Amino acid sequence: MARQRARWREEDAVPVQGAVSGETSRAVRSLFAVIERYPEIRSAENVLRLQAEIQRLEEQIADRRELYNDQVFRYNTAIATLPMLVLTPVFGWKPRDFFEAGPEAASPRDVAIHDGGSGSSA
Repeated sequence: MARQRARWREEDAVPVQGAVSGETSRAVRSLFAVIERYPEIRSAENVLRLQAEIQRLEEQIADRRELYNDQVFRYNTAIATLPMLVLTPVFGWKPRDFFEAGPEAASPRDVAIHDGGSGSSA
């Protein structure tokens, strides 16, 4: 997970950032799968704080992604309509790519780690 996080760079193109973001999300899900198997870890205070922080960050990322894509839409529309259309080739303005996260980013993620004291799984 730390390696995936370290791969993200602000200067990378948006599609590359999206791919790294998706890989990081998969690493986090793997971590939670491991934690699910160990009840003594699930109840630790630091794991509960980690869950809350991940949920907060994922909500913030979704908000930022929506804001970014809205700005890209506005920019792409502006450079494709008059009067900016006339200036687009002069300044070399090019349409920008939207930030596209994988399908798993579209649905809210349940990061809750449930107490498995009963021995059965739901």
